[in-house]
Amino acid sequence: MSRAHRVKRLIILHIKKEIISKQESGKSVGDLSAEFSMAKSTIGTSLENKEEIKSAQVYLYCLFCIIFFLFKWLCWMVTLL
Repeated sequence: MSRAHRVKRLIILHIKKEIISKQESGKSVGDLSAEFSMAKSTIGTSLENKEEIKSAQVYLYCLFCIIFFLFKWLCWMVTLL
C-alpha cells in the first residue's frame, strides 16, 4: 500500500467524522448528501458506523506526509528556476 493511498484514506476518515459532527448538530441526511456530494446511502452507512468512526484515530502521519511532499515539490520547483 502506497503512502498516497494511506493519506487519501485518512482524509476520507476526516470527512466521515465531519459528517457525523454535522448530523449530530441537526443537519438532515439529505442536506449532508448535497453538501458533500455523496449518495444518501453513503451518508447513512457512515452514520450507522459512527461509533467505530468516532473512535478511529487520525495520526499526525497524514500531516507529516503532506509537509514532506510539499517540501519535495518545492525543491523540484527551485531546480526549474
